[in-house]
Amino acid sequence: MSYDFGIEKSQEVLAYLSSDEDIETKLDKAFDTITLIGEEDTTIDCLKAIIEWSEKYSNLQGFGLKQDGLQSETNKDQQLEILFKQLQKLCNNIINSNSFTDL
Repeated sequence: MSYDFGIEKSQEVLAYLSSDEDIETKLDKAFDTITLIGEEDTTIDCLKAIIEWSEKYSNLQGFGLKQDGLQSETNKDQQLEILFKQLQKLCNNIINSNSFTDL
């Protein structure tokens, strides 16, 4: 694959993030897509960020443990919002860095 593939997948992720679906559905689709980007598709720094944010998202999937019988959804929602914003920035970084990097 190539840096063009990284740009294409990043654009797809941004489209998912701007859809009318709920945030968890948006993030599910976005992370399924962004994790297709490999070392040949972007810079090493962007790849490290993909791995880091994907792991954080995976860890949140089981979050919402019951505390005194109630789920801690507020904190999970805040974390999802942070991941949402970070993923947007990451996609823009991939598009920008891949656009200016020659192979």
